[in-house]
Amino acid sequence: MGWMADETGLERTSANYVPLTPLSALTRAARVYAGETAVVYGAHRKTYAEYHDRVTRLASALAAKGVKPGDVVATLIPNLPAQAEAHFGVPACGAVLNTINTRLDTDTVAYILDHAEARVLLVDSQFLALAEKAVAQMQGAKPQVIEVPDAAAGHPASAARGPRGGAQSEGALPQRAARTLSRHRVREHRWCGDPARRPPRRPAAGER
Repeated sequence: MGWMADETGLERTSANYVPLTPLSALTRAARVYAGETAVVYGAHRKTYAEYHDRVTRLASALAAKGVKPGDVVATLIPNLPAQAEAHFGVPACGAVLNTINTRLDTDTVAYILDHAEARVLLVDSQFLALAEKAVAQMQGAKPQVIEVPDAAAGHPASAARGPRGGAQSEGALPQRAARTLSRHRVREHRWCGDPARRPPRRPAAGER
């Protein structure tokens, strides 16, 4: 029932109803504003086309890690490009995003991970110790922990700082995700299951 007493003939159709989703917004931006700057973080600059591509690669990497539609992917990341990419990459592979406040204590983070039944946890390097302690306190199945280094802010991958104790990191997902994803040899994930919605590939400089 809507706002009118009689809504005969006003049922939901493709002409008057489109479910809201952030994915369609990014797809349109990648087409209309392909060359415009979308993300700025220090020396990190990405256009909407590049942003869309990185998000697609993230979705592919998560799918390769075994993430299925309906699974929960949690993040312990500040307001960084990796967090922004997760807001699109996680739903793009059909999963549910659970962003965890980085200021929470270990017990609360452990509770959230348990309650959400997170399958994967993306963690900024500076919060890796918090994540390890929280995962160790969990009662249920533990998520895969994927480190997300932020070298620009002085937080390189833990492997570069030497071995760590605690929960084992299942690999690294660096700030510059394209390099990591090529290392995983992950094929491009079909955008929301509909290749027609993906913007056309932009030719490389040598192809023009």
